[in-house]
Formats: sequence, C-alpha cells, structure tokens
Amino acid sequence: MVNQDPENMQELNKIAQDKFGKSFEECDAHERIQVGGVKGGHARGGHSADPDRAPPPPEVKFGENNE
Repeated sequence: MVNQDPENMQELNKIAQDKFGKSFEECDAHERIQVGGVKGGHARGGHSADPDRAPPPPEVKFGENNE
C-alpha cells in the first residue's frame, strides 16, 4: 500500500472494523471502496451525504426542446 497518513489509516481501520469486523488491510477491493465512501461522505458532506438536503431536480421534460 502507498505510504498513508497514520491518522487516516486509523480512521479507515475504525470504519472497516465497524462496517465489516476487520481491518482496512483485510478488506477486499469492494469493501475498501465502501469504507472510502463512508469516510468521503463524512469528510465532504454536501448534497450526497444527506438526501433530504439535495437540491431539487432540474425542470426538464422528455420530448421538449430544453434550450
């Protein structure tokens, strides 16, 4: 694995332990992606982190000229 920040690895290990019951190093590729998504969602926040805060969808209707 690439040289990781110890605090970052500690957080990844905690998430992996909570989610899968094993360390980040023991996770397979799909599990690591999920662990990274949990960490990324908390770190970035934003609309995808809380669907209730998502912006309304654009007013686009199929079959119409939307220019």
